Amino acid sequence: ALMGTSAQWYSARESVPLQLIKRSKVASVAIIWDEAEKAATSRHNGSPLDALLPMLEIDQAKRYRDLALEVEVDLSMVSHFATANSLDGVPAPLRDRMRVLEMPDPTWQHIGALSKQIIQRLAAERGIDARWFEPLAEDEIELVKQAWPGGSIRQLTRIVTTILDGRSAIIGRA
Repeated sequence: ALMGTSAQWYSARESVPLQLIKRSKVASVAIIWDEAEKAATSRHNGSPLDALLPMLEIDQAKRYRDLALEVEVDLSMVSHFATANSLDGVPAPLRDRMRVLEMPDPTWQHIGALSKQIIQRLAAERGIDARWFEPLAEDEIELVKQAWPGGSIRQLTRIVTTILDGRSAIIGRA
């Protein structure tokens, strides 16, 4: 569906960039393709990466043929960003058409800033004013350093959640 579906089908859909342009009423939309290395590489039902490549070439994007509308559309103003946990699974043609910026994995030195963001997100999810959650204390940061090897924000979120839930349990008994 990335490149749209054929007008011969009753459920024809425009390409994803064209849908965003229609919805926002702006030609310069930005699309984030998350975890590009996990995109299916099989060409049995069409490859999403093969569909994306012409959208990344300015000359081809200016004359992109939308399958649902059966006309050429100009997608040259669309900005494409992709994330990947590793470049190993990202095909060379895609890497060639995009600027690669490598981000270092977070480490224990980032615990302070990351934990503040995690606490704010947890407060919002729980419908609680973030001011009710104190930042991690020094002893709690030491616990996080022992439990978190770095890298995974999901793992860090689980650890911080456990600490906050432990605080609530202790306060609930007081």
